[in-house]
Amino acid sequence: MSLASLSLHGQRASVVHVGSHFGGREVLAIGYDRSRMSPSVLLAGKEGVCQAMTFEKAEPKSAKQPVSRHNSRRAAQSSQTEILVERSAMDAIFERSLELTQGIRVVPDMRDGAVTGFRLFGVRPESLAATFGFRNGDTIQRVNGVALNSAEAALSLYSLMRSLQHFDVDVNRNGKPARIAIRVN
Repeated sequence: MSLASLSLHGQRASVVHVGSHFGGREVLAIGYDRSRMSPSVLLAGKEGVCQAMTFEKAEPKSAKQPVSRHNSRRAAQSSQTEILVERSAMDAIFERSLELTQGIRVVPDMRDGAVTGFRLFGVRPESLAATFGFRNGDTIQRVNGVALNSAEAALSLYSLMRSLQHFDVDVNRNGKPARIAIRVN
């Protein structure tokens, strides 16, 4: 059974499933919108059917040029990605982290006998890791400037993650640096 965490206008988030009700609407489906590269929830009410995006990527901000659909696609392909996540959704992710990361393998990336980060394998397009902007084969090297060069560093970071408001994740993607910025609001 798929679950989603939804909230209205700053209210406390509710966990919903297909067939449950939220905001006077029935949850029809919980899935993944490939065109927007984001998990979504379809809701039906008196007004018709609407789609709620659960982890939609933020559009690039530019005072000089309005963002068109074409420009936003290009931005999504750039080396920097920013993702906005509600605190209640992050709390739900931490509570179910083992379940949500099944199928993903994390392996130390070694260079000259030293750990340079942790490489991700098995990242499927509909997975939580893909929702956060990670791709199969990415090597996570630093989070908020802290090098992930040992299992101890990774565990230390994991113990602090629930209290962080942002994650600036530096990855090596196909031999090139990239950054994924995750903002929790």
